[in-house]
Amino acid sequence: MTTDSNRVGVGNAPNSLLNLKPVYSSEKGREMQKKSVESRMANKAKREAMMMTAKEWKKMGTEVLNDLPPAIDIMKMRMLQHMSNGEFDEATELAKVIAEYEQPKLQRIDGTTGTFDASEMSDEELEAKLAEIKSK
Repeated sequence: MTTDSNRVGVGNAPNSLLNLKPVYSSEKGREMQKKSVESRMANKAKREAMMMTAKEWKKMGTEVLNDLPPAIDIMKMRMLQHMSNGEFDEATELAKVIAEYEQPKLQRIDGTTGTFDASEMSDEELEAKLAEIKSK
């Protein structure tokens, strides 16, 4: 007759806890120390490489960006390339962006301007003229 405490797999297996316990020895300690030093050195090398990359990007950005043409000129060149290749959809999209840059919507207000002499007009005639202008 077997009881729950004698069954294998319930926690009574003789080697089950041995697999969970870490094995510490002087050899294992040296091996772990060696791996730790290697990983620290690798991390330090990665950090230094990243710092060099960041410095190079910053240096290149200041040197190269001063010589580049304005972004609007680059967009116009790309638009012309698309048009010459027959890619009119792409050219249209670039033209939309360029138009917004050159003349934003806030500046594109449709306005009606006109002059008339109101010095001899009565108040009723002036009101009628203003209503006519507003309806246009």
